Amino acid sequence: MATSRHALLFALTAQGKELARAAREHSLLEAECPVPFLDAWDDIFLGWAFSLGDLHDRAMDRLQRAEDYFRRNGLRPAAALATWALAEAHFLRGDAGAASDLLQALTPASDLTAALKPLLAGRLLLDRASAPEKDNAPPISSPKRALRWCKTGSRSGRSG
Repeated sequence: MATSRHALLFALTAQGKELARAAREHSLLEAECPVPFLDAWDDIFLGWAFSLGDLHDRAMDRLQRAEDYFRRNGLRPAAALATWALAEAHFLRGDAGAASDLLQALTPASDLTAALKPLLAGRLLLDRASAPEKDNAPPISSPKRALRWCKTGSRSGRSG
């Protein structure tokens, strides 16, 4: 579980190489006796990390699997977090409609998801409102894009 949390930390701080290293380390781990509860948490952390790191194909299955596990086992706070992370993943890959649908269906089951839900709703509204001006607006979708924008002043990474 530590390597999946490291992966999320590296994704949040836009350290792509370290994210890849942590994900690789995690993939090499073999549990003597698998614990589905812990595996589902790893899926949330790694899925969230992959989503933030623009590795959407690797993110979606993990987040969906975690949400399914927690929902099936009545673990509402964890299921709600997985749903929120899945909604954000859809937003980050450019599918605002799917993100909005998931977010509207989300019932926060903890203080964390109660705080995260309106933040993502705001990002969706801001994204919709700034659609015509996307090239000039600072990106809000991922830490990597935001960092590139801060350094260069453009979404493409090229100055001027």
